[in-house]
Amino acid sequence: MRTINTLTVMYDENEDRLHLALRCSDGHEQGLWLTQRLANLLLKVLTGRVAEKAAESERAHRRQGAPAQSRAAAGPAAASEPAQSMGAGGATHEAVPVEVLRSSPHGLVHTVNVVRHDNGLIHLVFRWDAEGAAALPLDSAALARVLDIFRLRYRSAGWSTEGVWVEGKGIPSLDAGMPPNATLH
Repeated sequence: MRTINTLTVMYDENEDRLHLALRCSDGHEQGLWLTQRLANLLLKVLTGRVAEKAAESERAHRRQGAPAQSRAAAGPAAASEPAQSMGAGGATHEAVPVEVLRSSPHGLVHTVNVVRHDNGLIHLVFRWDAEGAAALPLDSAALARVLDIFRLRYRSAGWSTEGVWVEGKGIPSLDAGMPPNATLH
């Protein structure tokens, strides 16, 4: 399976889908389509993970007696850069957006595996066709950036974020009771 180094997310008005342009560690570039239905499922799981981590951090700060100002500053970062190169472990650096021509072959994502590791990393495994799969490793900072990018794309698409994000109140835990790893179809 390929590892995604750069992910560019765009809304395609003609398809009414999200267009994912991937550049993998071996240099391979791939275009994928992600439907709103599957994106909603994915984002509920991911926002739940961020909320879970924020709650863990809050509990740790309370046990240590950290002042309220420190707790407020410890919230998830929300960057709005449209393209980030994400290497192993979620390390990031500025990247040139990936451009995959619409005339080139594209896969329709039918499954996203969300794999949570003990070290805090999350791997998103996008699956399309019978053999197509690519994994995006994310640490908590990279996950926050990916969520913000999806939020911006939802806004540009005019898609409702109700039930996915609660604006101005942080990210709610919408996947209570979900197992550590999830497969979304």
